Amino acid sequence: MDTILFRPAYEFEFTDPWRGFNRRCLTAGTEALDFRDQAYNFFYVRLASTFTRSLPLVLTDLLDIAVAVYLADRFAPRRHPGRRNGSVHQHREISLSLPVSDPEFWSSNEVSPLLAETLHFLTGDTWNFVFKPAKNVTGPASYQDDYLFNFPLERKPKVMLFSGGLDSFAGAVHQLEEHEHFHVLISGSTHNRMAAGQRAQTRLLFAGRPEAGQHVVVSHGLVDKTVELPMENSQRSRGFFHVSLGAAAALLLGTDGLSIYENGIGAINLPFDASQIGTETSRAVHPKFLGFMEKLLAHVSGNPFAIRTPFLFLTKAEALQHPRMREFGAGIAETFSCDRFPNYHEHRPQCGECPSCVLRRMSLEAAGLSELDPSGGYESNIKSLSTPLHSAAAFVLEKFAAQSHRLQKFLTTERPWAALSCAYPELREVQHSLLRAGLDPAHVEAQLQRLYREHASEWDSFSGSRTLAQHFCAVAA
Repeated sequence: MDTILFRPAYEFEFTDPWRGFNRRCLTAGTEALDFRDQAYNFFYVRLASTFTRSLPLVLTDLLDIAVAVYLADRFAPRRHPGRRNGSVHQHREISLSLPVSDPEFWSSNEVSPLLAETLHFLTGDTWNFVFKPAKNVTGPASYQDDYLFNFPLERKPKVMLFSGGLDSFAGAVHQLEEHEHFHVLISGSTHNRMAAGQRAQTRLLFAGRPEAGQHVVVSHGLVDKTVELPMENSQRSRGFFHVSLGAAAALLLGTDGLSIYENGIGAINLPFDASQIGTETSRAVHPKFLGFMEKLLAHVSGNPFAIRTPFLFLTKAEALQHPRMREFGAGIAETFSCDRFPNYHEHRPQCGECPSCVLRRMSLEAAGLSELDPSGGYESNIKSLSTPLHSAAAFVLEKFAAQSHRLQKFLTTERPWAALSCAYPELREVQHSLLRAGLDPAHVEAQLQRLYREHASEWDSFSGSRTLAQHFCAVAA
């Protein structure tokens, strides 16, 4: 099939009252793919009922916008929605119409362009918004039931996002050591398997010390899970949804900040090679995106808001090197890192072949925690010298090897920062974002160089690199 240039454009209308939306495809020949009244759920009443506090209307607006953006992203395929293959694109144009309690605020010259710019950086697309008055301005998030949560007001709450991934688990181990705080772990969940994994981890984390904090799971998603409409798999807007959810919880509890635990390699997410451009790499925890979110949340709350990333200058292995990680080792097997999670078509929680699985295995090995990461949890065992590598696994391992080689080459020059930032101009963007946050330029440069030296060193020591070398020898023979 010849490649067809397709510039996808979509209009979404979210209805009032809640829980339904319509899609209109604006590209010629796609009219038959329009739909109406697609139903969805979003139970952020859980925030209000858990803490027996009503969500302010501006926060219900923020969460309505966040879930609308997520759903529009999912139902706006980057490829032609009527073809599975054979189309390319530059970016999407996505227009949303949705009801909010304060259309004037969200349409203002300060907020609306900032929202569009934030999402453009995150997803690489053009976003347009029309905000209309909501008929039901009280909204379900103002609901409070009669049960009382024993919230210890004598300790200041500290809120963190808890995805159920390995980094957030390690972050919770770190954060729960701060005994002066009451720790609130906020999770968003789109399916039962994710929620079950998150709850299994937090039961272990809070075992024997329930007074340390509270885990809150907010579920959201389609009412009909079997819907057979074309979907976009990249889900680049997830970062906006989860940060908004965590920030809403923090603001509800009267705090001015949110913690996100993501290692620096994953947060900055340098491309493996020149074929990866723009949002082909995730920016969900990128410092520039979080800077945009801090500005947006300052408008929402009327006060400065800080998003803290304590692991930004650490590799994943370094983030795992907390003295108590081994004590909570049983929870490591419950975490999910795989890009394909929840792997409904496979028999194990992790595929073992995607970049996230490779980084997971490399990091646990470098942290000395391999015995807590049994190979039986992976569909493909990239560490086995007795089993031939799948071509998909070999491809990803080769990407890691090539990137490690490049990093070491640049970092051993006379001017390592100049060489590194010239090869990866994305690092300049990271540096500028951190400078605006008040960090010292020399400190940022030194920390980023140290981060990538350590990452390359961890790859060199990884048993998977030897598996790759054996694979190359077998292919050559």
